[in-house]
Amino acid sequence: AFFDKDYISKHPGDAEKIAQLKELMQEQVHVLGVGLAVHEKFVHPEMRPLHKKLIDQFQMMRASLYHVS
Repeated sequence: AFFDKDYISKHPGDAEKIAQLKELMQEQVHVLGVGLAVHEKFVHPEMRPLHKKLIDQFQMMRASLYHVS
C-alpha cells in the first residue's frame, strides 16, 4: 500500500520513510532467503513438501517486492 504511486504522490513527506521501508524489506528478504537455503540442507525428507511450499511462497513474495516501483 505504501509503495503505490498514488499514495506516494499524496504523501510526499513520507518518501524517505517509504524508501527506507523498501530497503529494510529487501534486507529481510535476503535474510529469509539465506534461512531457507540452510533449511534446504537440513530438512527431513518428510518435510520436503512443506519446504517446497515455503520456497514457492518466498519466490512469489520476493518477486512482488522487487517489482514495486
